Amino acid sequence: MQFQLQVIADEYRSAGRRLHDLARAVPAERWGAQADGLPLTAVRVTSPFNPRARYNLHACFTILPRHQHRHLWQAERVWPQQSMAV
Repeated sequence: MQFQLQVIADEYRSAGRRLHDLARAVPAERWGAQADGLPLTAVRVTSPFNPRARYNLHACFTILPRHQHRHLWQAERVWPQQSMAV
């Protein structure tokens, strides 16, 4: 079980790196020149998980790290329980 948890943790970190690399690979002109120079609160995005949910970039940059932190917190809670079950 310990090995599985390590694999999951490694995959989580790898997914974050791939997302970062993907975002950096998009040419600047594809990001939308019409938003260049606008405040983060003026640029609206659609949630990739729920097309009906829209929010501004400031909220996106606030929500994303907190959401990722929550996943890590959940994993930390499960990790010791899984280690003891082996």
